Amino acid sequence: MMMQILQAGGVEIISDGTRKPDSDNPNGYFEFEKVKELAADNSWIFDARGKAVKIISQHLFSLPNELNYRVFFMLRNLDEILTSQKTMLENRNTSDAQNDTELRNFFRGHLLQIRKWLALQPNFEVEYLNYQESIENGETFINKVIDFLENDQLDRAAMFQAIDNSLYRQRNSF
Repeated sequence: MMMQILQAGGVEIISDGTRKPDSDNPNGYFEFEKVKELAADNSWIFDARGKAVKIISQHLFSLPNELNYRVFFMLRNLDEILTSQKTMLENRNTSDAQNDTELRNFFRGHLLQIRKWLALQPNFEVEYLNYQESIENGETFINKVIDFLENDQLDRAAMFQAIDNSLYRQRNSF
């Protein structure tokens, strides 16, 4: 949803459309396949300056040090993430051999590691945003996004309209 919000506001995004919308994410995934290969080839990122690209946290380590980054780091209740992933795998008739406890522990460890690492990176500015807040208090959420980007030219109303409450199907308290 974050990529939809940015695009609606007028931020140019990088996405190849390879992963098509489906029942789990009917508005699309906004992914860019080259992100998966950042560790082997990060040269394309130099052409992404001033644009938004969706990068999962494990790939942040592979970004070139000579550029500066503004990162929206989306936080969400781990139980919601696990339930959402499980549902998506079931919808695709695939399974995951790991149990919820193992996955939850893995994600917790990774989040601690990436947050510590990001705090030490002088070329990264990070705004931690709560997914639940985007749904429950969209106006405040959008204001945080615009303030972080330091761009008053973004279309605030369109960004707010991009928030799709109907897609928040796995809810737990955060």
